[in-house]
Amino acid sequence: MLAKYDVAVEERGSNWIDLAADQRTLYYTSEGRKILRYDTATETQLETFATLPGEGDAHALRLLPPGDGSGGLLVADEEDIKRLDRNGQIIQRYDAIEHDSWFSLSLDPDSRSFWAADSETDMVYRFELATGSTLQRIEAGPGGTIFGLCVKGELTAGVPTNGGLPTEYSLSQNAPNPFNPSTQISYALPNPGKVELVIYNMIGQQIRSLVDGDRPAGYHRAVWDGRDEHGRGVASGVYFYRFASLGLVQTRRMLVLK
Repeated sequence: MLAKYDVAVEERGSNWIDLAADQRTLYYTSEGRKILRYDTATETQLETFATLPGEGDAHALRLLPPGDGSGGLLVADEEDIKRLDRNGQIIQRYDAIEHDSWFSLSLDPDSRSFWAADSETDMVYRFELATGSTLQRIEAGPGGTIFGLCVKGELTAGVPTNGGLPTEYSLSQNAPNPFNPSTQISYALPNPGKVELVIYNMIGQQIRSLVDGDRPAGYHRAVWDGRDEHGRGVASGVYFYRFASLGLVQTRRMLVLK
């Protein structure tokens, strides 16, 4: 456990969550009519993204590229799936005949379609994002049993994507920064290989090894909880993280504030 957040809720806690590309903003539903937001870096409730019209319970949601809210999002709103724009306005609806319990969502890695499951009928549909056309459907169960959905290679807002594997090695600035109690460090590998990611203090002493081993090509994240190798919390101050792989050796600085 790295942290807990006391978020605003409606009917059922923070029910469905999607982490934005900034690595700090949570978009979530609470089996009500609102799309809520919370800043994990400052631990503050943000302005509600949208309030859906009508009745019913909003369930799964997925941020659309670029994953910061500016591209809008999809939300499974029982009677249909709604696409909202950056201002929280409904710009498109997706549905199929005799399906009124849309519950779960997953973005397809082709960037042009998404999958949704109806929890009452156990039917899984793949919709074209632009037109709403049905591209595929699967009978996944007898009814009343499918309450989750994932797709191999699923696109997620919290991991940057260019529609495929990265084309170059890169190391991102940790986020949030400054931070307390934890931060995430993202890096990209166009080819598989050995990776080392190590934390050092101001005088060059090794504080913590976060990654030491082979990693596949793709986008990766490592979390530092502000503790050393012995599980002790570090003091406030400047620290450095050094990334080393076959294609890149780079060091960046970060700040712990307590």
